[in-house]
Amino acid sequence: MTFDQDRATLLSHYSPEVVALADAVSAAIRATNLPFEQTISLALRIHYFKHKGVVAAISLHKDHINLHFYKGTRLKAPAGALQGSGKLLRHLRFTQPAHVDSTLIQDLVNQAFLLNK
Repeated sequence: MTFDQDRATLLSHYSPEVVALADAVSAAIRATNLPFEQTISLALRIHYFKHKGVVAAISLHKDHINLHFYKGTRLKAPAGALQGSGKLLRHLRFTQPAHVDSTLIQDLVNQAFLLNK
């Protein structure tokens, strides 16, 4: 299947509200115009943005989405913005499209991209 087919299959499992969140976050990431390879893992239900490894990933859940940064502990973000307690991984959690901060997403994605150069 193609990326678009995989993405459509992934999104078909979720409510219109969760799809709207995924669309808003994906649009913010794509607006950076960075040269990402985008892939979908249907098994894990994750949309990956890759460049020399994973830069960011969107995981979909019943009533929210998370935007993961695999080197999140190395990013400069406003206090409390990034969640998580793992060694490196951090994420932003979104429950409403109105809370999707494109400027913050783009800043963090740009930082994460530079860490993979």
